[in-house]
Amino acid sequence: MNKFSDKELLKLKKKVDNAQLEEQQLKGQRNAILANLKEDFDCDTIEQATQERKQLEKKAKKFADKLEEKLKEIEKEYNIPDEELT
Repeated sequence: MNKFSDKELLKLKKKVDNAQLEEQQLKGQRNAILANLKEDFDCDTIEQATQERKQLEKKAKKFADKLEEKLKEIEKEYNIPDEELT
């Protein structure tokens, strides 16, 4: 004899169907993200994108440090108080 009623089986089937639909949607989103990563950053995987992000963050920090250094040189050269440059 069946342990589940027809109503319970229908509920379970609906949950399975919804889960399968959600899985397909998530796969589609993942594929779209990977396509964007490939197009924008020439990365084939999330891991490559993570490495690229780390490299870009390092470059941005170096740029910000150089900019800060140049601003301090300008302040010193023209005797400008800090608050006037920010």
